[in-house]
Amino acid sequence: MDCKNCISALVCKYAQDATYREKVRSGEVNCCDFYPRPDDSLKKAIAAVAKLDSTSGVPQSVYVVEECSELVKELMKKERKKGNDFAIIDEACDVLTTIFVMLRQYGVTEWTVQQNILAKCNRALERYEKSGEL
Repeated sequence: MDCKNCISALVCKYAQDATYREKVRSGEVNCCDFYPRPDDSLKKAIAAVAKLDSTSGVPQSVYVVEECSELVKELMKKERKKGNDFAIIDEACDVLTTIFVMLRQYGVTEWTVQQNILAKCNRALERYEKSGEL
């Protein structure tokens, strides 16, 4: 395992340390074993967080609202020429993560998510053809 390929490299304090990464590459130390591992699926990662989150005592919807507000803040900063794309992408991924966890907790299937997204995209495309707006 190499921290460079770790799914948690952006948030792992060890993966941010070049000295530590070099020790991992040389085999001197093992990777920090941050869960989930890159060979695990996204579904497993979401399921793991959903399971842990259900014991936290805070509803997942609270995290969704918080992350959405942070994304709005970053989008507004960008409009005022004070933000950056990396912060927007980071917050958008946080929003998606919390929403996927919430949907998992509600028992929503991947197929249902896909069908809803396809339906909404088709409706937006039809609306654009008719009126020029999304």
